[in-house]
Order: sequence, then structure tokens, then C-alpha cells
Amino acid sequence: MGARGADLKAPWRLAGTRPVGHDEPHMRISPVRAMLPDLASGAPSMTFSLISPRAIGLLALATFGSLAQATVPAAPSQHEQAQREVLASVDALFDAMAAHDVAAARKLLVPGASFVVLRPDGRVLMERDSEFLKTLGTQKGDWRERIWSPQVLVQGNLAQVWAPYDFHLDGKLSHCGIDSFAMTRDASGWRIAGISYSVQTHGCAPSPLDTATR
Repeated sequence: MGARGADLKAPWRLAGTRPVGHDEPHMRISPVRAMLPDLASGAPSMTFSLISPRAIGLLALATFGSLAQATVPAAPSQHEQAQREVLASVDALFDAMAAHDVAAARKLLVPGASFVVLRPDGRVLMERDSEFLKTLGTQKGDWRERIWSPQVLVQGNLAQVWAPYDFHLDGKLSHCGIDSFAMTRDASGWRIAGISYSVQTHGCAPSPLDTATR
């Protein structure tokens, strides 16, 4: 997560309708071609009835309605909506970090939330939410935390987010790694019960977020 795990001046860091195919219509012999042998043999000609304008109008409306339904995106499922809400809470924590807003960050954390840092040298550091909030309030600087390609698992009021991240301090890349958020949902919404993250200070691959903005 933040710079705390990297022994830097910033704290730990916290930090997606397939078109439905239609079968091809069966081949049909046109009425005109079907009557050609009779015409050639001198048989009485066939009589065709015209489709009424009203029937044509109803057919057009039905076709237009089917096309309109096919182009309207389906509403997100309950599961997809929960995934979006989970990620919204993670983004809100990033915003609080960038603003060094201790009060906003506290609301997003379950009291006693834990932070586990896997350092580059293999050591594991642990701290509580109180320590993180203290660091957030006392250390300054421009913090920018980003995740991409998140994997979000949701079951009832329990969720897990796993994603690559990078952390920028004062406009420069500080470190990168993997973020893992343990989330729970209560009356106030999705909150963070714990965060585990690795810290890599060298060899960080370019973020696809930077590639997308070029």
C-alpha cells in the first residue's frame, strides 16, 4: 500500500451484452419461382393477395420493438451491483488518502482494522487502523494510489478485492505490488476490515492505466 511498507515517508497504500446471435432463416423458394412451371405449361395463373397497410405497420412496429430491446443494455445484476459498491468503497479510501482526510478514512474502516505489509526483504509488518490514521494525519505530500484489473468476490455481506497497484509520492512512482482488501457490509455500507499488500520498489511494470491515457 503506502510508503510505510517501503520505509518511505508516506504510509501504507490502499489502495469490470454480448450480442445474442440469431439463427439464419431457412432457405425458402419464392412464390414467383414456384409458379414458373405452371406458367410455362399454360396452367391458370396463381392469385396473390396483397398485405394490408395496417398489417405492414404492425409488422414494422414489432420489428422495431425487437431491435430496440436488443440494443438496450441489461440492468446490472444484484451481484454486479454489490461488486461496484465494494470497489466504490476502495476508491473512497484512496480519495481520503490523497486528501489526508482522517475522518473520511476512519468511516471506511471497521474499528480495529488490520494492515499487513509484505516488505521487499520478505519481512512482514503489521499495524492497526489507529496507527494508519495517525500516519495519514501527520505525514504530508501528494499521495496517489491506483489499482487496476480488480478481482472482486462477494458472498452476502462478505467481500474480497485482489488487484495490482502502484503508489506515487509527490508525482513520482514510489512502489508497486498487490493489494488484498477484506471487506464487510453493515448498515453504513461496505467497509474495510483488513488490508494486506506487498511492496516492490524495483522493476514495476508500466500500469495499463498510463497506457490507456496515451
